[in-house]
Amino acid sequence: MELTKEQIQRVNKYLDLKGVKFIDFRVEIFDHIVSQIEQKLEVENTDFETIFYQVTDQWNKQLNSSSSFIFGLAYSAPKVVMNKAKKVFKPFFFFTLVLCILPGILMSFLDLKISPQVVNRTSKTINVIALLLSSIWLFTTIKTSRDKIKTVYSFIIKTQSLTIIYVPLMVLTSSIKDGLTITLFLVFVSMVMLNVIFYKKHQKEKEKYKLLVG
Repeated sequence: MELTKEQIQRVNKYLDLKGVKFIDFRVEIFDHIVSQIEQKLEVENTDFETIFYQVTDQWNKQLNSSSSFIFGLAYSAPKVVMNKAKKVFKPFFFFTLVLCILPGILMSFLDLKISPQVVNRTSKTINVIALLLSSIWLFTTIKTSRDKIKTVYSFIIKTQSLTIIYVPLMVLTSSIKDGLTITLFLVFVSMVMLNVIFYKKHQKEKEKYKLLVG
């Protein structure tokens, strides 16, 4: 039994209340809920309201608001979205942790003698690259934040927006002699690369959604 327009609106309002605004999840979840309700209406001799609450009760656990230490407790999303975001981001998260630790370990074992001229030139090069990368990061972050269409990838970019701001500032005010400078620079480069990767994935999801809805 197909649902009426009013009944379909009820499903959409339910998803709105649960904060399911991410297009790469909303369409799929909407289809699942509608098909479940339609199947129950055909099999069970029950009214729409009763079946609607039965089905949504099953989905509540998956759609309840959730957060993760990986993104920071300030950011929340429906549990099913958060689980996907963690699955996507975890490999990059641990890679960044390695970048934080490895340079310090290497520099503690290596006694490098670098001339002041080399230090100065290298520091300037890092500063220029950091500024260029900052402009790329700003572009991808602002673009996704202003986009009305949201995806799990735009959510990940949003969660990184605060943590990344201080990195180029620390790089610009540090010295190449410090292992911390190299660490921060490598982390910053990896974070910008992630932003670009997730921005492209966000754009692909938008294209798929536009083709789907016509």
